[in-house]
Amino acid sequence: MPFEESTNSTCCDSRKAARVSEHESALNQKVAEMVALDLQPYSFVEDRGFKALMSEAVPGYHLPSRTTLSCVLIPRLYDDTRAKVRAELRKALKTAQQPSLYKRYLDVACQRELHKPHVSFSDCEV
Repeated sequence: MPFEESTNSTCCDSRKAARVSEHESALNQKVAEMVALDLQPYSFVEDRGFKALMSEAVPGYHLPSRTTLSCVLIPRLYDDTRAKVRAELRKALKTAQQPSLYKRYLDVACQRELHKPHVSFSDCEV
């Protein structure tokens, strides 16, 4: 059984997803991005200091649980980022993949015409 299937079937039930407002959904997305970008553990949303900060900053906002974060928000962020990367790679004029013997990931070099100067892409805006 592939990892995605086993994780989704045991971890989350889509029927349990709570309906949230558009504002709360945007805040949840930002919390997921913060956890991903800062390499925070999922339990970060349960820390006293973070809860106190959020209750002061956004009264009435209910933080997502670590289960919601790990089963819904982070996978959605992954899927969105993956789609953006794939779209950028499709736009590339030339793509070269170079497996590295010393690293556990694949280096991808792309060449395409850019309409404005770029130094690098942001982690979530690729």
